[in-house]
Amino acid sequence: MTAGGRRPPLSKDTRVCISLAARPSNIGTRFHNYLYDELGLDYLYKAFTTTDIAAAIGGV
Repeated sequence: MTAGGRRPPLSKDTRVCISLAARPSNIGTRFHNYLYDELGLDYLYKAFTTTDIAAAIGGV
């Protein structure tokens, strides 16, 4: 993490973690990204909505 609590820019080494849910919330996103920053991990967590879980998993 850089000074001021901002994560460094995304790079080719950034790992992206996702969740798929009918109604995702920002609570999990904030929680995961906060902890990744605190632990100095180059990870990014994003939550996505889907109504077709099988197709979404196939797309990943």
